[in-house]
Amino acid sequence: MKKAKKTWIYHLIGTFAGLGIIAALVFSVGWQHFLEALRDVSFTHVLLALFIYGLSWLPRTLRLKFLAVYSGTRISSLDLFRVNISGYALNTILPAKMGDIASIGFLKMKGMSFGRAAAVIIQTRILDLAAISFLTAPVLLITLGRSSPSWILVSLIVCTTIVFAAASLALLDKNKMISSFLKKLSQYPENRFLFSALTKISRAYNDYHELASNRRLLVPTLLLSLFIWMLEGATCVVFLSVMEHRLTVLPPVLAVLVANIGKSVPSTPGGVGIYETVAATVLLLQGIPIEAATAVGILDHATKKLFNLAIGLPSAAAIGGSIFTARETPHSLDL
Repeated sequence: MKKAKKTWIYHLIGTFAGLGIIAALVFSVGWQHFLEALRDVSFTHVLLALFIYGLSWLPRTLRLKFLAVYSGTRISSLDLFRVNISGYALNTILPAKMGDIASIGFLKMKGMSFGRAAAVIIQTRILDLAAISFLTAPVLLITLGRSSPSWILVSLIVCTTIVFAAASLALLDKNKMISSFLKKLSQYPENRFLFSALTKISRAYNDYHELASNRRLLVPTLLLSLFIWMLEGATCVVFLSVMEHRLTVLPPVLAVLVANIGKSVPSTPGGVGIYETVAATVLLLQGIPIEAATAVGILDHATKKLFNLAIGLPSAAAIGGSIFTARETPHSLDL
């Protein structure tokens, strides 16, 4: 109980810290200048941005469908959408990436084993990092080139290293030696919890190895991931183009990509404050006025978060409410 209480205290501190960062950004620009930057953004523009961002959930759901089908679990596309967006919403309001853990639990409720569910969620995160890395490199070269600051280059290198490390597990560990080692290790501890944890980790690794090493599965899921992040960038393009009174594509795309790398490290809930700061800084580096850069960073993240929360929280409640039905008829929800 004490540990859980401390976790929630840290979560609340992180939340207020993130909101404080946003307030500081607006204060540094000036409230009047901030509102002036938002003057040309109409309700129609917000709806257009929401529509484009909403489209990104089509390839997200299809990607999860590919992974679920390969895992041998029949889950309807609607349920997969609910599982996916629920995790994103819960990551915003719960501490320690609990949204991802909830997604694993939701998939398990739908009939997928714990190991396969964990492998699927991990693979989606790796695919996101891969897509971000592949898109960031050329866009960064075109926009900033040799003037790229070292912190962006280091972030990109770290992100790419994680992707290659994950891919190396599938390529180099063909005999699943890591899994064998975990199995042997699980035989020694007398503690039941540790034994259970090592056994589940071993199974999850086996399932992840199968997903990551399947090239026929990797190609479509990676292409879908690239499409997802193009739509994420296009959402931000809408806001900056309105404020700049001209179509501006690459600067906001780069801002979204680098900002998502920045918020991938758990610091504030949902990356609130971190995303806005990184996005505004990247736009500023590309010659965008500070008022517009700040407004775009805040508006872009707020639009996506509100979309996820508005649909994700009711979806999480719906999934939780159907637990007994799902247990009684595990395949009845397949459409």
